[in-house]
Amino acid sequence: MTAGSGFDAEAEPYRTRLARLGAVAAGHRDAMVPADASLWPDLPCPSLTETPARLRTMARAYALEGTGLTGDASLAAAVATGIDHYRRRVYTEGADPVGNWWDWQIGTPRKLLDAAVLIGPHLTNR
Repeated sequence: MTAGSGFDAEAEPYRTRLARLGAVAAGHRDAMVPADASLWPDLPCPSLTETPARLRTMARAYALEGTGLTGDASLAAAVATGIDHYRRRVYTEGADPVGNWWDWQIGTPRKLLDAAVLIGPHLTNR
């Protein structure tokens, strides 16, 4: 459901939408500057809405045919870096919940899980 299947990536409206997805994902990858405080300079950490959404967008562009980034290892590595960032800096053992309960318990983990499933082999156990 997160990525979709059974469609012709060259047919409209898929071709245009997939190209747009690839362009957005490339922009997110290129602007990503992992640091202690955030993954992107324009977003605070933890950004429980926008950061996980960007990671999921990047993972979808990696997984879907026709994005121009299908199977791109550097894109998958960037998503893995982002997921690891959340694991180490936000969802650590004993972390105090931040934001509202839905984002902390459901919204953010769901987006991160979607991204993780789509780039699975590129995740590490560090």
